[in-house]
Amino acid sequence: MSENLLELVKKGESEEIEFKKSTAQLERALKSVCSFLNHRGGRVYFGINKGIIVGQEVSDQTLKTISQKIRQRIKTEVTPEVKVLEMEAKKIIEVIISEGKNKPYYLNRRITTGECASLLKVSNDTSLRELSILRSLGLIDKKGVGRGTYYVIK
Repeated sequence: MSENLLELVKKGESEEIEFKKSTAQLERALKSVCSFLNHRGGRVYFGINKGIIVGQEVSDQTLKTISQKIRQRIKTEVTPEVKVLEMEAKKIIEVIISEGKNKPYYLNRRITTGECASLLKVSNDTSLRELSILRSLGLIDKKGVGRGTYYVIK
């Protein structure tokens, strides 16, 4: 396992691998988790920064917080697999996310036109029309303006 992790660290981040220095970056990691659910799955590692294994303090509460945040903030609800790995006498947290079976998944109940287009594999114009229909049916609300526009599920 440790040799595989060293190889992953050498290769760097990818569509399926995300490194975070610590759980202080959990909010940003949630975006990756949501993307992994909507794509082919992936893994988030806490305790790796810029290709260096820096380690992460780990307690039962730390692991519980990661799982709770993912379940609370991402809808449709999902339960990740969270493991503690040890490498170079440092602890690393691995969060394994399988490809979601109930797509699409949303972070904070939000979706943008571009995310919708990507999920539905349609153009942004078609996505915008579909979101407008959902809005007219009262299922979503439009927030923000211009490039900052997003939609919130009611």
